[in-house]
Amino acid sequence: IFSTDEVDLGLQEAQRLGFVEQLQLSQTHNGITVTIDEVMVDTKRIGIIYHATNKRGKPIYPSVWDFERPLNYYFLSKSGEKIEQVSGGASNTNEHYGYLEFETPKLTEDLILYWDIDQVGEKKGQWSFEIPIPIEKALPHLKTIALQQTITTNDMEITLQQMNFTPSSATLNYEIKRLEPLPIDKRLRPEPGFNMAFTISGETGEILTTNHTYQEYIGEVGTPALTASGGSDTGEVWQREAVFSTISDKKPTLNIIGMEKVL
Repeated sequence: IFSTDEVDLGLQEAQRLGFVEQLQLSQTHNGITVTIDEVMVDTKRIGIIYHATNKRGKPIYPSVWDFERPLNYYFLSKSGEKIEQVSGGASNTNEHYGYLEFETPKLTEDLILYWDIDQVGEKKGQWSFEIPIPIEKALPHLKTIALQQTITTNDMEITLQQMNFTPSSATLNYEIKRLEPLPIDKRLRPEPGFNMAFTISGETGEILTTNHTYQEYIGEVGTPALTASGGSDTGEVWQREAVFSTISDKKPTLNIIGMEKVL
């Protein structure tokens, strides 16, 4: 699946570069077999492909998660550290295969993902997996470029901090800062958040990708971002992070199109 258009371009690139492991781990309960097919691991993303079949071996819709049934999992490192809260979620690549993705924990050693499933579609049961997560293999392939470029627009200051490149993604970290704090009597409660709309273009000028703010207000061009620009706010400074599929152009350019105020 990781070599097909069922997944994003970053996962396809990770497959091409050898960061996908074939697993074929299966558990059967109440006539339903769940199989973990493949896992992709780099220092930003963990992607897992799985499928389910009935007792006749026919594929069934691999629904294992919804808002009323949160994922039941944790990671355990080689040194024994347990990590329970990691950004992630489950979806389906098509009607036969499910996809589970987590943000890779910020560790430098291999992990085991312990994942318990208690329901597949309408069928209840108990399917438990121990999935190897080989982070150490991916560590030499993380490339970080320090940017530290500052741009001023109106009363805001934008600092492009760094970009991280992994086999499956490119991540931009940036900070938005108000140059002049608002007087107390003019501040809103809660204080508005800010973000910027931007594109990343290639050496010849074509748009390679855009962030979610751009997509929301202007439209989709190129390959859309993998995540919205999340981060932390203090009321005067906003830390932002945007994640994209692999950017292969040798001289990409970031183009700031405008600013968004979120009340």
